[in-house]
Amino acid sequence: MKYSLFKKGFTLGIIVLFVGTSVIPHISGNIRKSRSKESGLEITSNLIQMNGQIPGYSMDVDWWPMFHHDLNNNGYSTSDAPDTNNVKWSYYLGVSVASPAVADGKVYVGTNDKKVYCLDADTGNQIWNYSTDDGVYLSSPAVADGKVYINEADEVLCLDAGTGSQIWSYTSGGGWSSPAVADGKVYVGSNGNKMYCLDAGTGSELWSYTTGDSVKSSPAVVNGKVYIGSADGNVYCLDADTGSELWSYTTGDLVISSPAVVNGKVYIGSADGNVYCLNADTGTKIWNYNPCCVHFSSPAVAYEKVYIGGYCDGKVYCLDADTGSKIWSYTTGNSIWSSPAIANGKVYIGSNDHKVYCLFAETGSQIWSYPTGNAVISSPAVADENVYVGSGDGIIYCFGSVYLPPVSDFDWIPIYPEPGETVTFDASDSYDPDGTIVLYEWDWDTDGVYDENHTTSTATHVWYEEGIYPVTLRVTDDVGSNDTRTKLVYVGIIPPVADFTWTPQNPKSGETVTFDASDSYDPDGTIILYEWDWDNDGVYDESHTSPIATHSWFQPGNYSVVLRVTDNDGVNDTETKTVNVVNRPPVAKFDWTPTNPISYETVTFDASDSYDPDGTIVLYEWDWDNDGVYDENHTSPTATKTWDEGGNYSVTLRIKDNDDATDTETKTVYVIADEPPNTPGISGPTNGKAGEEYDYTFVTTDPDGDNVSYWIEWGDNNNTGWIGPYNSGEEVTLGHTWSNQGTYNITAKAKDIYDAESEWSELEVSMPRGRAINTPFLNFLQNHPYLFPILRLLLQRLGL
Repeated sequence: MKYSLFKKGFTLGIIVLFVGTSVIPHISGNIRKSRSKESGLEITSNLIQMNGQIPGYSMDVDWWPMFHHDLNNNGYSTSDAPDTNNVKWSYYLGVSVASPAVADGKVYVGTNDKKVYCLDADTGNQIWNYSTDDGVYLSSPAVADGKVYINEADEVLCLDAGTGSQIWSYTSGGGWSSPAVADGKVYVGSNGNKMYCLDAGTGSELWSYTTGDSVKSSPAVVNGKVYIGSADGNVYCLDADTGSELWSYTTGDLVISSPAVVNGKVYIGSADGNVYCLNADTGTKIWNYNPCCVHFSSPAVAYEKVYIGGYCDGKVYCLDADTGSKIWSYTTGNSIWSSPAIANGKVYIGSNDHKVYCLFAETGSQIWSYPTGNAVISSPAVADENVYVGSGDGIIYCFGSVYLPPVSDFDWIPIYPEPGETVTFDASDSYDPDGTIVLYEWDWDTDGVYDENHTTSTATHVWYEEGIYPVTLRVTDDVGSNDTRTKLVYVGIIPPVADFTWTPQNPKSGETVTFDASDSYDPDGTIILYEWDWDNDGVYDESHTSPIATHSWFQPGNYSVVLRVTDNDGVNDTETKTVNVVNRPPVAKFDWTPTNPISYETVTFDASDSYDPDGTIVLYEWDWDNDGVYDENHTSPTATKTWDEGGNYSVTLRIKDNDDATDTETKTVYVIADEPPNTPGISGPTNGKAGEEYDYTFVTTDPDGDNVSYWIEWGDNNNTGWIGPYNSGEEVTLGHTWSNQGTYNITAKAKDIYDAESEWSELEVSMPRGRAINTPFLNFLQNHPYLFPILRLLLQRLGL
């Protein structure tokens, strides 16, 4: 039952891990070369020996070429490691990132987006990526002999470490187990309940060993033996050549933790809540520590201590490697899957609380933490003074110092020495922003060979012939970074001095600028040539024997101008200054039609005569009443406006160019008042019969003599709409028929050609009777009015 519940919780944890990633852009910085320090802490006795067994291992840098550093899985590096959470670089890989391996200046890592990446370890720049058939969930690559081995969801892959091209693949059932490479063999566990040994060159199977459940644990390979844990609850020791079982030890639950084999002992965690220490030769238990917490984390062993993370309590534990007694624990904010990395007296580990932690290895106190965008189940790798770790936010982080190079500079006295005179050089103005300068090297003839080197900043030199001598100083700081500076020393020659001014001081674009180099001089001769480079491109555009020159720029901006003067000895000097060419504002202009508008008439304004001398107009704004508020804005130069009343109206146009410069123009528009037409007259019959058509006459005059149109409402929900135009005073006769008896109001109004409208006029009409119906019976009644008086009265009431 315990095993079943664990598997359900474990699956849920995987689902949660890969949801909710965030994007962070790639960051890079200056890189400092590796420095070595003695940590003063005891190192595992066989560390140097086992590092020498790692294929392709370089003693120059303690790389991290496989899961948990080496074939022993001890999780310990001799590298310096960062004291701060400075992110040297980060690289977004898209989805959850597995545990990285670092070798030969490259970071190799798999992700759940079905890719394996190779990044530059110093900068984070991508070198290559390889697309897999399925994702790489938790397996860390192993790098050996120019090849990268990785366990993806269903197969083991071998890739070329330089190019990422596939060399071979082997279908194994895949899983989490990280490969270990030793003696030309690849050892890796499988979700198919097997432990495999493959030929490292071809991928062919050499042997396999079947366990009772999946092998998610990563193997340790030490002294011809393979150590592995299995989800069947056992720890196995197998013969590395044959795969035969040498011993096994049964824990109380599944084993996902990977073993660390150090000093003849096997350290491993189990889901039964224990950390075990077993005899590496016999498998007998030496001790166990029970913090009552399931362990996915793999133990790291250094300084005679065991470090491991707890799943259910989120604690980092430090145990005595010989006795298993607890030395300290540190509580994070959530469960821990990550396996610790130990270096330089520090413990580095991730937590599901979305943080990476750095703790003191001796005391467990926190040095720093760093928040990522998701759970950190990846196990850190430490190499070349940096810590590399992946996160569920899809980012791999590199923590380390961004070192700044030194800055070289020097002076000398005398400034203009004579031949045979001793020149003293002083480089004390050189400095290192984050360290110290340890070496000063001098090249007296710039032949690439440094003739002298000193640990102090001063040096002397003598030239015996007149001439111009380039001198190069190279300074090196305490981490091997350097910087150079070259200057010219004039022996027996005093060079000219270049200087110039210009007018106007802040010219406008297109304006002629006059440059004057009269302030230039030669202490021991005369200046014979003035050369001008108007755009600082290294090419001198003009040369003159006089100090005066002119130039114009047609676009605003800052322009670097270089003057080079040459004296009668052929020696020259340069001076560079910046000329700020300011923007010429646009010019606002507008007109309108009609020139003398009438009230209610639409006026079209046109600003197309506006222009920008050195750019383009991007906005036209109109203030129709000169109140300082721009009522309309357009990207085109035209706009329209109508005024209801006559009068003088101040209109302001403001234009803006592509450099945000503006100009305005204000003009007065005289609007002639337009009088509306008089109220129309309506004439015609006021009584009639429903169903018959009657004619009505409408007439009005316009005070301005304008043509008029009429709108007529007949009172029965019918109207004419606007009809016309007609001449002022012209009578308009229209017929209309009312279908039903009743009283109706005819209303009418008029408007002139400028849409000025009159008041409404009204005429009431009554339609009491309908049209006569000729039938024999009705004719009889009309011819005999005294017969049937009641019926006759009723018909009259009906209008018949």
